[in-house]
Amino acid sequence: MVLYLVRHGCPILDPTIPASTWVLDPEHEHLVADLAARAPWPDDAVWFTSPEPKAARTAFLLTGRDVPVVKDLREHDRSGTGWVPDFADVVREAFATPHTEVRPGWEPISRTRSRVVDAVRQIVKEHPGRDVVLIGHGTAWTLLAAELTGTEPDLERWRTLAMPDVLTVERTTLLRPSRGASAETWHEHLWDRLGAGARRDEQWAVPLVDRLRNDPLVGALFPVFSHSILHLRTTPWHGDDARLVAMVRSTRDGQYAALVPVEGEVFGAWEEFIPWPRYPDVAATVEALHEGLATRESRRPVVHEWSLQDAGGDTVARLVARAIDLVGLLGTMTMEKPHPLAEAVSVARALPHARPELVDIPETWNEVDPAALAVLSARSVTGHDLGVITMRVHENQVWWAAK
Repeated sequence: MVLYLVRHGCPILDPTIPASTWVLDPEHEHLVADLAARAPWPDDAVWFTSPEPKAARTAFLLTGRDVPVVKDLREHDRSGTGWVPDFADVVREAFATPHTEVRPGWEPISRTRSRVVDAVRQIVKEHPGRDVVLIGHGTAWTLLAAELTGTEPDLERWRTLAMPDVLTVERTTLLRPSRGASAETWHEHLWDRLGAGARRDEQWAVPLVDRLRNDPLVGALFPVFSHSILHLRTTPWHGDDARLVAMVRSTRDGQYAALVPVEGEVFGAWEEFIPWPRYPDVAATVEALHEGLATRESRRPVVHEWSLQDAGGDTVARLVARAIDLVGLLGTMTMEKPHPLAEAVSVARALPHARPELVDIPETWNEVDPAALAVLSARSVTGHDLGVITMRVHENQVWWAAK
């Protein structure tokens, strides 16, 4: 599918009426005819136009017929003000502050973007696989092109757009699919979005994307960035069974860190809890991911065990981590010897569950008395020391994190 975004022809500029009502200048209609003569779109393309007169007339001159109107393809609404002498500067201000009404009655740019993108998404959905020609406006198309390509709006290109002019976008999979879209549609969308996001914000991932996507095993997964970490899931993240099966990120020394857990292994927990394996380059990282995914079900589960030790180094309790919840590890605790910690945990378990600051956690947890933790440190079976910890409990589970 290819989208052809055509900017309307040259209108008659009339400062006394809203720009949305301007009509095409008959003296310049030959420029639209010239565009039609060198048309880049195929004969069987689907056509739609903005409702504004200058756009609808442009569409008619290009096709020789009336073109279906889509109301939400109209230009950025500036009807609240009259003639704006410093128009280009004000539009740039609108792009710089997209959620703001930069002049009385001006539509926030973010609202324009959402309106136009939603309209085009619906058009694409209703005409799968078809090339589409849309007749509209410079600001609206600049916003749409940014959404389609995963880039920032190109204001220099906006400034130099002619009347008429055409922007061609050959890939439209960056438009977020509807929630009920097929897994194949989501798969293409997420990998394309990943590539665009890497080029824009995650430069470390750029050399990884094509290799990952083309790998027969890794490429079948559904990727998404979160906190500069690439997550790979079994289904799109909104699915009920969207298991997270692999993670990749960059390291300060220019290497890559990647994790592929087995069932029963605590996943992630960042490096302060569980050291991530590191790989020197893209090839080694992809190979490790592929190998990890291929052998995932046959490997023995790993249990991450931590000991709580007092100031003298004696083990007071053991924590077995089972999962990750927000910034901590979730698991069970076994006391090794009498200690104030045991009493503090019992008291916390008995407290009424009413902690509004923890509403973002699925269950409601109670904090253990910090005095019972003051002389304790957490240490992994590999000797990794976390220092002073915080702890919360719920029934027979313990949630904990480094301070």
